[in-house]
Amino acid sequence: MEEKEKDTIISLLQIFGGRCAAELERVQAEAERKLLERQLRQAQKMEAVGQLAGGVAHDFNNLLYVIIGYTEMIMDSLPQESNLQDMADRIMAAAQRATTLIRQLLLFSRREAMQVRQIDLNDLVPNLMKMLTRVIGEHIALEISPGNDLNTISGGRPLAN
Repeated sequence: MEEKEKDTIISLLQIFGGRCAAELERVQAEAERKLLERQLRQAQKMEAVGQLAGGVAHDFNNLLYVIIGYTEMIMDSLPQESNLQDMADRIMAAAQRATTLIRQLLLFSRREAMQVRQIDLNDLVPNLMKMLTRVIGEHIALEISPGNDLNTISGGRPLAN
């Protein structure tokens, strides 16, 4: 093969290689664009869920304020030894637990400011255990083993309104 033919073949291969590389880059860019579009749609769905959760949480929170207010008035008007006082205490405790759940929904929907603070997990876990025990039911045994010399973690809690 002559030198000129070799140069021609090399030039053609370089052109072909360049076009292949460009096509590969285009295909990769297209795949990345599609991935980003899917991620954007997912983020938009999550935003919609957050907005819905926030709206429901605010409406439910308004109902809870009424329940708590009337329960406080009932508790103030009942004698301390009344059987109804115990029932009113239970209503108040349930309403306060619901208020905590609402606050978590508001945090999820990003409609409530959050304050970062240091949290000791050994203090946090018992409260979580109470909630988990109610959720999982009596047929599952749940045990905790507090850690020794754990570092605190940075976590958030709602700012007081």
